[in-house]
Amino acid sequence: MASSIVFISAILEDPLADPEAVSVEQVEGASVIALRGEHDLSTGPAIEAACDSAWAHSSSIVFDLAGATFIDSTVVGVMVSARRRAAESGGSVAVVAPAGGPPARVLTLVGINDVLPLHETRDEALRTISAPG
Repeated sequence: MASSIVFISAILEDPLADPEAVSVEQVEGASVIALRGEHDLSTGPAIEAACDSAWAHSSSIVFDLAGATFIDSTVVGVMVSARRRAAESGGSVAVVAPAGGPPARVLTLVGINDVLPLHETRDEALRTISAPG
């Protein structure tokens, strides 16, 4: 299945920022928001723009944090807001955060894994949100 990737350039304020740090891809009827590198308050607008783009194409979102080396409460807040919006619209949200990685440690510490289960791989997360029921 073909997919398209859009790189969100809302982090242009920082000329050293990786232009591929936040991307949105359509895969199997879901929007996948992939984060690469470090993410905090400074990249929050790019992540929110990615969510806006994702919602325009799908009611289901996968946050793929496998390439993220650091996340803070900004990312957690965006994911919780996305979960709330998905619940209101009949969609779903899944998170890819391999065990032992920095994102998984942060998300487990703040307890988000009680609300949004963490998945080891993108394929596993996509299967979870596309499963009936």
